[in-house]
Amino acid sequence: MKKYLVFACFLAVLMPALAHASVLSLSPASRTVAVGDTFTVNINLDTEGKSIVGADAMLTYDMNRLQVVNVGSSSDVQIAPGSLMTTTTYNKVDSQAGRIYFSQVTFSSYSGSGTLATITFRAVAGGTANVNFIFTPGNTTDSNVAVNGVDTLSSVQNGVYTIGAAGAVESQNCAPNPTYAMRGVQCQVFPSQCDVPSDWTVVVNCPQPDAGPIAGISDRTAFMIEVGIAVIVLIAMALVGVSRRNKRRAAQRSPEEIISRGQ
Repeated sequence: MKKYLVFACFLAVLMPALAHASVLSLSPASRTVAVGDTFTVNINLDTEGKSIVGADAMLTYDMNRLQVVNVGSSSDVQIAPGSLMTTTTYNKVDSQAGRIYFSQVTFSSYSGSGTLATITFRAVAGGTANVNFIFTPGNTTDSNVAVNGVDTLSSVQNGVYTIGAAGAVESQNCAPNPTYAMRGVQCQVFPSQCDVPSDWTVVVNCPQPDAGPIAGISDRTAFMIEVGIAVIVLIAMALVGVSRRNKRRAAQRSPEEIISRGQ
């Protein structure tokens, strides 16, 4: 019985590591602009190598300092859809409440990272403006990334934008130029210096990884691990069964048989 408990605990620890995880983020996560400027912020999706079927992005923004510029053809304010998935099912900006709602789905599946949608803001007043995802882990009524009826969204990255007086802000170098940046041990290349989040540090190049365990595993590797665990559990169960049968047989032997076998 103890062996079963050990393997059950082993499975309980390993399976969460194989679970799906997706990330929604804003890029750039920080920027300085002047009153009257317009600028764009991408809503980026990273499925971390897993396949998904849809994503919901719900955000709040400081409507006292930011105005969403309508890029749609309808009278309702809308943001610009990306092309990650085939169908945009919802696209609306509530200017009175300072909220953005955007949903996109695919009838097959999507795996990878890219721009889910793009928001065009106009700075209307000075100060610091926050743009935040509405997200609570495990809540299926806010920002979500869906696969097989399960929300795989594990984290979000919000944005903070500084608005200065008109004409007093120096323009940033946002021309396309691959820029390397690090956060902790993670290193990534961004399209330009403006796309580097505030909590990342710009570096000359990403360091070469040391030889060692790979941080992520592919779906095939995860499947092979699951199969291996199942085989180990079956072997352990078989060994326990054999051991119990041997003990029962030994208990059922007569004293004469034991003496005879011992001679």
